[in-house]
Amino acid sequence: MKNFIKKMLFGDYEPRQYLTLSIKENEVKERAFLHLDKQIIGISQKHFTLCQNPYMIGVWLDKNIKEKEKVAVEIQLSNKPILRSQCRLNEIIEFKQGNLWLLELVKTQYYFINSLHQKAVIGFFYWNQKHKVSFEELDHFCAMYSYPRSVILTCFGTPDDYNLFPMDLRGCIDEAGLYFLGLRNTNVTLKKMLAAKKVVVCGIASDQKKNILSLGAHHSTQPPSIEKLPFDFIASEKFGFPIPAIIMDYRELEIQQSLDKGSHTIMICKIVNKVVFQKEFASLHHQHIVPALKLGCSYTQI
Repeated sequence: MKNFIKKMLFGDYEPRQYLTLSIKENEVKERAFLHLDKQIIGISQKHFTLCQNPYMIGVWLDKNIKEKEKVAVEIQLSNKPILRSQCRLNEIIEFKQGNLWLLELVKTQYYFINSLHQKAVIGFFYWNQKHKVSFEELDHFCAMYSYPRSVILTCFGTPDDYNLFPMDLRGCIDEAGLYFLGLRNTNVTLKKMLAAKKVVVCGIASDQKKNILSLGAHHSTQPPSIEKLPFDFIASEKFGFPIPAIIMDYRELEIQQSLDKGSHTIMICKIVNKVVFQKEFASLHHQHIVPALKLGCSYTQI
């Protein structure tokens, strides 16, 4: 009976919440748009997930964009909408170069899958998860991870007291020199980061998937000594933080402001140094399985 249910829900796909994909940033096919009443603004490279509960996304907008009563995020594929999420405005953070809008997801309408099928898939993950996350949170992840989210490595500390872990709750606005990180409040390194006001974020190629995912446990536990990890380290230029030699680029960040938004703290950072070893590379991305069930997946799965 259980195998029959899996087949009905997932077809030929393995029942897992996210596909792991190898994509270059300029090869992402989905497009994202912000609807403010009747105004429509392209935000594909300027929106990012930042908090889980409440589920919150950040959108970088020009300063002349005014607050409107109706706010929604729409994701399109091949110029056709696949979903639209109604949002409520949580906060607008002003900068010289633009504004960061923090939006809370309220509900999502899907155009490519019927509601019963989509909710049944979310229900499957809800009842089979090891660490209980609310149905609503899982539902919101389904919506916003219908757009592929790239994974980076976050590094902090000295060789004797350090941590590094993968993250996809993050966003970068290079032209404004700003970087945004959403880190769970239970992360063992968060308080140290906020005290030091420094962190390094690294771009890493998708062929390092095994190394990347093996570091995921470091959100909640201290990592082993550097000598026991399966790659070499170099020191970042300004901070001297240990960073893996396998990375493609890195940015050294000064934490300018932090916002406790519930399950996560959003860190607003200034990019003080950027080092590029390789300009174009395919990085690891996460995308929810639900779009693939009806639309297929044209990306390389790894």
